[in-house]
Amino acid sequence: MSIMSELVDAVAAELNEGTFSEPLTAECLTDPDRELEELQTLRVDVLKGSKESEAISRCVLQGDYTIEIVVRQKADGDPAELVRRLESLVEEIDRFFSLPPRRLRLYQAAAWKASKLIYCYSVKMVRNRRQFTGLLQLTYQIFEKASG
Repeated sequence: MSIMSELVDAVAAELNEGTFSEPLTAECLTDPDRELEELQTLRVDVLKGSKESEAISRCVLQGDYTIEIVVRQKADGDPAELVRRLESLVEEIDRFFSLPPRRLRLYQAAAWKASKLIYCYSVKMVRNRRQFTGLLQLTYQIFEKASG
């Protein structure tokens, strides 16, 4: 299994074992498209992001792996209330992984490096589709010995 796949699995497992203000079940996906009907309940999807590599020395590579956590739900009632709740949840998930910075239990070689939180909704999407989407990008750093 690739390092990226192992990281996605490890992040999803930690989310599923964590305690949050909203009950959630994280799923690892390769296709993040969801039908609007699927968003009646809270969806937390963990996706492969990107990798950047840099030579630290002749023998060591630093890999920065970005994992994406997508939080989505369609509002039943007041969309403003949904936005408030889920913005708080995305920030809570960020703090879960970054404060204090910690290693993933199922992938100890990965050290948290950075987070980037992106609110992907527009007023039009919230008003017309009544949907919230938040994206949290977590970057983990892994040092690898260069082969050859």
